Amino acid sequence: MDSNKKKNDQLSYEIIEKRIANFYFEYGHELAINPKMNVIYFYLLLKRRLTQRELVFLTHYSPSLISKNLQEMQRSGLVSKESIRKTNSYNYYLNINQFSFNYSSHYSNEPILCDLELINKKLQPLIKEARPGSALLSFRINEILLLRNHPEIIGIQEQIESIYQSKSEFVKNEVMGEKPIEFDPIVEQLESQVISILMKSDSLLIKNKKSFSNIFAYFYTRKILTQKKIQELSGYSIGKISEALKYLIEVLNVRIIQPSTNSHPRLRYYILDFIQYTELHSEISLLHTLDRYFPDFKQLFQILTETSWVDSQDRRFAQLYTFLHRYLLPKFEHYEFQKQKYLSSLENFYQYCVLNQLDLQRVTFDLESKAQYVS
Repeated sequence: MDSNKKKNDQLSYEIIEKRIANFYFEYGHELAINPKMNVIYFYLLLKRRLTQRELVFLTHYSPSLISKNLQEMQRSGLVSKESIRKTNSYNYYLNINQFSFNYSSHYSNEPILCDLELINKKLQPLIKEARPGSALLSFRINEILLLRNHPEIIGIQEQIESIYQSKSEFVKNEVMGEKPIEFDPIVEQLESQVISILMKSDSLLIKNKKSFSNIFAYFYTRKILTQKKIQELSGYSIGKISEALKYLIEVLNVRIIQPSTNSHPRLRYYILDFIQYTELHSEISLLHTLDRYFPDFKQLFQILTETSWVDSQDRRFAQLYTFLHRYLLPKFEHYEFQKQKYLSSLENFYQYCVLNQLDLQRVTFDLESKAQYVS
């Protein structure tokens, strides 16, 4: 009888652990980061110290994949390793100051805001001089600043546009235009600082690919780009740019305008209209994943609390209990609190699109699907 109970407990533990690992995989997809790296992150967070061999056993990933991801995590400062005495093996562990629900936080960015505000101040005299690109770059920085200061994203587009209503025709043409703008060299220098800030912040981390993130950062600053201009700015090959654009169009709300029927593909206009909607869409998509798992994890935590598992000799159940209590459930509860704000913001943005006759396809999809996660 005891043997059967132990077997059931073992199976139950493995099922719980696998469920959480699956969540981290899906959560990685939603954050546009490497989902397998996110699973490795989960196991290191749960077990504290693991060898490569132990990670291979737990994840069922190949040794080469584990090794490659651990190297990337070490380079980013997320993971460190220590040698195991009298062996050729290493224990890998997460750096304590990096412990968080995930390692790509959107809103822990006070230094970023200060740096962007400083650049924005430098742009103001350039706007008065009508330096090409200055008004557009200032407008896009204001979008980012308003978004970061108000993550609920309610009415941000109206706030930003009101900033420029009384400004010159130069400002209106840059901000509201539908053609790419060639930036003045001084403005380009300030733009490069903005790109550097965005890349360091990890807020644009896409599929764990620096090239995708770098290209997307230029959409944040420029709004409208051609393949040719992206190549000039980034130095990437047309093949890599095409791969990134395909993803940005399908997932991150970049749209295409064909200037004329005979335009070469490299001369098409690729446009990221609204920074705030792109990030809002990401948050709404994330709610789908969180809402699928939250009731399940809450129930698991309740079961662990009410049974003798936590007090059993098998320390793994105590590890799961601590993990759910300390890392997972607080973040789920935070998103539960934020949910109505995000959904309200989505409806506001939908109304803004209706008033301004903008493309509603992606927004309509989000509104139709919101019934799945509104209680």
